[in-house]
Amino acid sequence: MTINVKTPGISKLSRGKKSFTVKVGALSSTYVTGYQVRCSLSSSMTSPKTFTIGSKPATTKKTVKKLKAKKTYYVQVRAFKKIGTKTYYGPWGAKKTV
Repeated sequence: MTINVKTPGISKLSRGKKSFTVKVGALSSTYVTGYQVRCSLSSSMTSPKTFTIGSKPATTKKTVKKLKAKKTYYVQVRAFKKIGTKTYYGPWGAKKTV
């Protein structure tokens, strides 16, 4: 059996003073269980912080706080699908800056 997890896109990315909000283009619950967001100060994504957006595919928005002000962050999103005790991850999407 082959599990193909689709790659979501970032539909909206907005910056606050020491935070940013990311909204993911929702995929059908047939394909995903949830989403992961990773952000880094480096464009090569070294030592990124990774966050999970909900456990329901309908939850597509996350606010990441406690960041450094006046710095450029690189953000990527990927989807995951849980089947039983296994979790299958899709590829990371395109990098966006905020």
